[in-house]
Amino acid sequence: MKFELLELEKKAAEIRLRVLEDAVRAGKGHLGGSFSCVELLVSLYYGGFLNISPNDPKNPDRDFFIMGKGHACLTLYPILNDLGFLSEQRHLEYGENGSSVGGQLDISIPGVEYNTGSLGHALGLCAGFAFGSKNSEEKIGQLLY
Repeated sequence: MKFELLELEKKAAEIRLRVLEDAVRAGKGHLGGSFSCVELLVSLYYGGFLNISPNDPKNPDRDFFIMGKGHACLTLYPILNDLGFLSEQRHLEYGENGSSVGGQLDISIPGVEYNTGSLGHALGLCAGFAFGSKNSEEKIGQLLY
């Protein structure tokens, strides 16, 4: 799926509104960090950059997106929901006690590759993914799962 510029701008506005609605409904969320990456994530997910599919989220030939600031997951959830990775029912569980759809990413959510962690952790993880993929006949997706 590849959107044109005006469509990307409209989608960013839709995602920003959904982020705000989710935060208000749950009574929690990191709005500043989430709003600061809306355009970047919309460009990646709707601009034709990522080779991913909700029908085969663990495809070893997929692209990997590692979100280093997991507290901005509030932006990723509506995108994953919109693209079919995350059901509406599960998306609406954001912020509920015991839900895996919380204030940090969780790999039990389809389309999420990494649980996040300390800020800066993702850089080393991504370097390891790249090194492992380059130095193995196996694709990184095959090595991980």
